[in-house]
Amino acid sequence: MRNLFIITLAVMLICCHKDNEYKRVEEYDSEEFLCCPPSVNIQPLNGYTQQEAVVLIPKLRKAIKAYSHIDLDFNVLPTKQLPDSFIAAGTHKYKAKDIINSITESSNHNVVIAVTHDDICLDYKGRKNWGVLGLAYLSKVYTCVASDCRMKNKNDFWKVALHEFIHAYHQYNHCPKNDPTCIMQDCNGKGDFSRKNKLCHYCDSVLNI
Repeated sequence: MRNLFIITLAVMLICCHKDNEYKRVEEYDSEEFLCCPPSVNIQPLNGYTQQEAVVLIPKLRKAIKAYSHIDLDFNVLPTKQLPDSFIAAGTHKYKAKDIINSITESSNHNVVIAVTHDDICLDYKGRKNWGVLGLAYLSKVYTCVASDCRMKNKNDFWKVALHEFIHAYHQYNHCPKNDPTCIMQDCNGKGDFSRKNKLCHYCDSVLNI
C-alpha cells in the first residue's frame, strides 16, 4: 500500500512538472513573438510564381495581425524547383515531408511557408501517399508547405497557408472545438474552405498574444 502511494505521488509530481514546463515554453514563445517578431518567407515551388505568392501577403498579414496585433514582414523567395526524387513512387505527388526537410535546412530560422500547385502527400493513418492540402510539424520546425491542388476555390488558398503557418509557428494543433467556421478546423482531406473565414472564439483566445 505504501509503495502504491509513493508511485501515485511520483506520477502526480511528473504531471505537474510537465504542465509547468509547457506554460513556461508558451510564455517564452509569446514574449519572443512580441519582442522579436519573425520574418515570414514565402517559398514558391515549381510552377508557383513569385507574382502569385505576392498576392497571398495582404490577406495573410491582415489575418495574422488580427489575432497577434503584430504586423509581420513578408518576403517572397525565388521559385525553387523540386527534384524528381521527392515524387512518391507510382504517383504524381510530391512527398510533403521531403519538401519541409529540404526547406528547413536553408530557412535561417525564419518562418517559411512553401506554396505549390502540385499535389502533395504523406503516409497518414495507415494510408500510403495520402493526398493533403498542407503539412507542418509540431516540433519547433517553423517551416510548412501548402498546396492548392485539391482546393475547390483557389481564392481560398491563403486560408490553407494561414492554417499551416499557425501550426508551424505557434505549434498549435487543430481546433479542439471542431468549429466548421474556424481556420484551424481539421479539413479531413476536404478542399472546401469556403466557410472557414477566421479563428473561432476559442482558438482566437488561445492565440491572441
